[in-house]
Amino acid sequence: MLLENTHHFNYPYMSFRSGTRMTQIPEHEIAGALTSLQRMSDEELQGLLNDEDTFTTFVNQSELYRRWESDKEVEMTSNKSLAEYNLSFEPKLIEGKATLKELYDKVRGMMTEIATKRSMLDSSNSRSSLDTTYALLQAASAESDEKSEELSESFVNGSIDLETFSNQFIPLRVCAHLRRLKSEKMAEMIASQRQRSSSAPYPSGPQIMMPMPGMGIPR
Repeated sequence: MLLENTHHFNYPYMSFRSGTRMTQIPEHEIAGALTSLQRMSDEELQGLLNDEDTFTTFVNQSELYRRWESDKEVEMTSNKSLAEYNLSFEPKLIEGKATLKELYDKVRGMMTEIATKRSMLDSSNSRSSLDTTYALLQAASAESDEKSEELSESFVNGSIDLETFSNQFIPLRVCAHLRRLKSEKMAEMIASQRQRSSSAPYPSGPQIMMPMPGMGIPR
């Protein structure tokens, strides 16, 4: 037979690529495939060489080919499951983007409001009013921080669930951030006003003309 002496050789591990990963073929499986060939007559072997359909049938019925097909099917199923899993997050991603845009628009609106109020406050000379507003903003910012910390502790302690925490925590943090921005801007305004006040020249009143000796008082 054509392959009667193949059992005298050692066959190391072979590998072939299945999809995106390499599959190692154990030596005993290679030996098993060669054993199938050894059991064939010269006529059958010649038929494999000369007839493509016969060769294809032999390959498709081999253990190696079935193993490759099984691995390929497993990998395709795994890839499909992974794709479906990733797609399941798409609605949440879209919702998250919409929420982020909404928060961004609110921040921009608040910043515009702050700029407008700053312009109005710059024209005011009431330092006490600015100081009072700044103190109120600081207190409001501290209150928002305290509420968010209490909410975090409630979540850690298990008093509230994740959904309740998410729905309440984000607005609280946004509110605290905006109040902190207002407070910082107000502090800058107060410092700027005080600097302008300290550098302004002392106002002088009208000069009084004193009569010189020998001169009468002008009428």
